[in-house]
Amino acid sequence: MPDEKGLEEQFNKLQELSKQNPNVDVSSVMIAALDAQHADKSKSKVHRWVYLISVSLPPTGLFIAAYYYFFSEDSDRKKVAIWSASLTIFSLVIAYITFTVMFSTATQSTGQNLDLNQLKQQPAQLEQLLK
Repeated sequence: MPDEKGLEEQFNKLQELSKQNPNVDVSSVMIAALDAQHADKSKSKVHRWVYLISVSLPPTGLFIAAYYYFFSEDSDRKKVAIWSASLTIFSLVIAYITFTVMFSTATQSTGQNLDLNQLKQQPAQLEQLLK
């Protein structure tokens, strides 16, 4: 794995540094590096969940975007907020187009627009047909 090779190289560099300067604590520096790597992986997993929520639950995505954008100074979180808002808007547009097409096809297939009086007359017409 590339991550393991990178960590091995970093560990070797720290060992060489500790040979040159005995005051360097290699173990604590490596623990900090491992924690940072784990935090980066956790961030990417959270970002994926934010994107998924933005697409699947559009209004919620806008709230998440607002939270990430307004309550964060981190530029990475601001990028996530912008993407989340964009995905939410995209999802809303797709949903609107889908429902518009579905309902226009439903009214076209009957050949006329349905109104409430026609629906009320349906049971009486069915009774006449069955007799």
